[in-house]
Amino acid sequence: MSRGFFASFGRRNDIPEEAKFLENTEITSVTTLSEKYPADHPLGTHSAISIGRGAGKKREGGRRSGMKAATLKWLAAGAMILNFASMAVWGEYQPTYTYERITARLMKEANRHYRYHRYEKAYAYYHYIFEKYPASTQAEKARLEAAITAVRVLGRFDQGEKELREYLRLYPEGVGKKKYLRSAKKYLEICEARKRLPENVRDWVTWEYVQALWERSHGYYYEALGRCKWIEARYGGSDIGRWAADIDEELTGKLLETII
Repeated sequence: MSRGFFASFGRRNDIPEEAKFLENTEITSVTTLSEKYPADHPLGTHSAISIGRGAGKKREGGRRSGMKAATLKWLAAGAMILNFASMAVWGEYQPTYTYERITARLMKEANRHYRYHRYEKAYAYYHYIFEKYPASTQAEKARLEAAITAVRVLGRFDQGEKELREYLRLYPEGVGKKKYLRSAKKYLEICEARKRLPENVRDWVTWEYVQALWERSHGYYYEALGRCKWIEARYGGSDIGRWAADIDEELTGKLLETII
């Protein structure tokens, strides 16, 4: 056997400090980490996520989880000793730890913030994942989600466009499901079309179309079509008419499906 029988038990000592820290902590809020940790701490200089330990919280009836935590520590210590013993018998220990566990957990938290319209916090999480764990597939998804969030909600079109172009350059076939690639191309199209609008209405009109795109993606075809038609009638030109036609065509298709 290439690794110890108990390789999956106990504390891993060959992973980065920030990974060790995250492994047994829980995310509590998104604040400035320098308020909680010194500058030389792995997380002390990052301002995206605040992390606090969850051990010792009171449970119902006033009991605390301290005894349970202590028991688990003794069990972990015993498992680690057995793991080292197995290493001596079966060979060198090869850690099974991967960053996917951390990035998946952080991605879940980021998506939760996005779902509840806490967009600044979600954006901070997405960028944190990409900066700290760039080798992870989840990190590339986080990069795309950050770019789309910048365009879709926060109005940071220049920043979002830069991220989208870099994503498409590195991953022309997309990462994960094809919907990620379609989303990147669609939002890059919005960024490019925005440049051709009159400067005095550029941000406002683009925001309105992004809202229409969101409505269409959630099945609100009438609302999306009405919004685009209104923009087209008021400002005309550019690509807004084509966008409205696209939504009109999709709406017609949905109506036909309903009738049939």
